Amino acid sequence: MILLAFGFLVFGLSAAVAYKPVVIIHGLKQGATSLRDIDGYIKADHPGTQVNVLELYQKAESYEAPMFKQVQDFGEAIKKISDANPGGFHLIGFSQGGLIARGVLETVPNLNIDTFISLSSPQMGQYGDIASVRKYFPHALTKFLHDLLYTKRGQLLSFSGYWMDPLHVDSYRRSSKYLAYLNNETTAGDHVADSFQWKSNFLRVQKLVLIGGPQDGTINPWQSAHFGYWRDCDKALDTIVPMQQQNVYLEDSFGLRTLDSQGKIVIITVPNTNHTMMHRDQNVVRSAVIPHLT
Repeated sequence: MILLAFGFLVFGLSAAVAYKPVVIIHGLKQGATSLRDIDGYIKADHPGTQVNVLELYQKAESYEAPMFKQVQDFGEAIKKISDANPGGFHLIGFSQGGLIARGVLETVPNLNIDTFISLSSPQMGQYGDIASVRKYFPHALTKFLHDLLYTKRGQLLSFSGYWMDPLHVDSYRRSSKYLAYLNNETTAGDHVADSFQWKSNFLRVQKLVLIGGPQDGTINPWQSAHFGYWRDCDKALDTIVPMQQQNVYLEDSFGLRTLDSQGKIVIITVPNTNHTMMHRDQNVVRSAVIPHLT
C-alpha cells in the first residue's frame, strides 16, 4: 500500500511538471495584465505549467523605447528562464511582442527554445492608418509618414522600427533600425558579421507557429502575420506576395526557408477575430495556441 501510494505521488508530480515553461510578451500599449486570459487558459488546460508573463515596457513605454532596447531587456529576462530550463521553453509574442520575441531569438545565443508562437504579429512589417501612429502623428497622411519615421529621431519610436512602407522600400532598407536588420535586408554594412550568428540563433527554434486572420483590423496587411506582404512599389496595394515568394524566404536571409524545409512552420488562419481578441478569445487560444505547447 505504501509503495502504491508512493507510485501515485510520483505520477502526480511528474504529470504536474510535464509541460514546458511558457513565456509571453505583450503587445503595443499593453502590459502584463492584458494577458490574464491567455495565461488562465494555458494553466487551466495544462495544469502545472509555469507561465511567465514578463512585466517590461508596459503601456506608454512600449511605444517610446526603441525595439532593440526592448529586445535587450526582454532578452536578459528570457535568457535566465532558458538557462533554468535546459529541457526547453515555449515563447509566445502577441502583436509587437511577436517581433520583440523574434528579435530575442535572433540576437540571444544558445536559447533552449522549443516553440515560438507569433500571435497576430506583423512579422513582415506594418503600414497603414492605425491608432499607434495617430497617437504621435495625428495630422500626417500615411503616404508621407516615411518622411517622419525613416529618420534617426523617428526610429526611436518602437513601431517605426517595423514600419515597412511598400512604396518606399529603399528608404526602409536604408533607414529601418529594426525589421530590416531582423530580415537581413538592411543596407548597413555593420550588420554583415552579425547576420550569420543571428540566423544560427533563430534556427534553434523547433517549431514556428504563425497565427493571423483577415478580420484582424490592426495588422496591415493582415498577411504580415504569416510573413506575407504587399508587392514592392505596388501603388494600388492590391497584390499580396505570400511567404514562400518573399525574397527573405527565397534567399533564406534569416532561416525562414530552412525552417520550412524541415517542416517546422505551422501557419494558422483565424477567421472572424479582431486583433484585440486574439489573445483573449478562448476558442482561438485553445484551438490555435495551446495544442502547440507540449
